[in-house]
Amino acid sequence: MKRLKYEAFFITPENRLIPVPLCLNHIDVICDHPELFGFTKDYVTEKFKKYNEPLRSEKRARSELMRETYKKGFIRLRYRKDHYWIAESENLFGNEKKREQIAGWIKFMLAHKELNGDAYMEVSELDTAFDETNPPDKESFHYFFSKVNEYPSIEIKYKEEKNDA
Repeated sequence: MKRLKYEAFFITPENRLIPVPLCLNHIDVICDHPELFGFTKDYVTEKFKKYNEPLRSEKRARSELMRETYKKGFIRLRYRKDHYWIAESENLFGNEKKREQIAGWIKFMLAHKELNGDAYMEVSELDTAFDETNPPDKESFHYFFSKVNEYPSIEIKYKEEKNDA
């Protein structure tokens, strides 16, 4: 199986795709480009200081920042080495727009030959009503996207693409 160009993404609330380079994690992108998520560098730095954690560490500050992105409407996508994708956000199951965004992302990946028809995805809806003393539990459900064409087409562009309008 060929190596994918990207193994992680964010989908923004505005339906833009933010690719996460292979050598980085989602938290690295938040730390490097906090403005894409409605944060400032100081805000992100303070989150890590609050827990006395090194910047970019994958512990409590990271979990808190990720939950904040989910509350803002971001969807986190990542590829697992067992040949499946995970989509995480808040209220995925009850939100038609988010389901359509994921379907649009799947079409984009199929069109760019980054997925095959047998790929499957674990979709996790996170309950963000928890705080740092009571971390969230994930309930995971598996959705098989063999019928992607049943979903309406949604255009997703890489953030560096420009409209010629």
